[in-house]
Amino acid sequence: MHTAHLGDAIAHLLTTPSGAVWTSYFDEGVYADSGLNTRGLVRFGPDLSPQWLYPHPDEAGLPFIDDCYALNIDGEKA
Repeated sequence: MHTAHLGDAIAHLLTTPSGAVWTSYFDEGVYADSGLNTRGLVRFGPDLSPQWLYPHPDEAGLPFIDDCYALNIDGEKA
């Protein structure tokens, strides 16, 4: 059992069979001054340490997530 602060303004929180935790955030968290929530989508490991962060648009040319309206996982895939 683990506890951790996963950020502010969580919209969705889903887990995989192996214990990964996918967390999406709504606009109040994304537009905050700092924190993991500013990425819009984060995957945490079973120990609740961040394993993957959605890249900032200027880093990868991806669209900005300013509010995650839906999140689905299928097994170990998001």
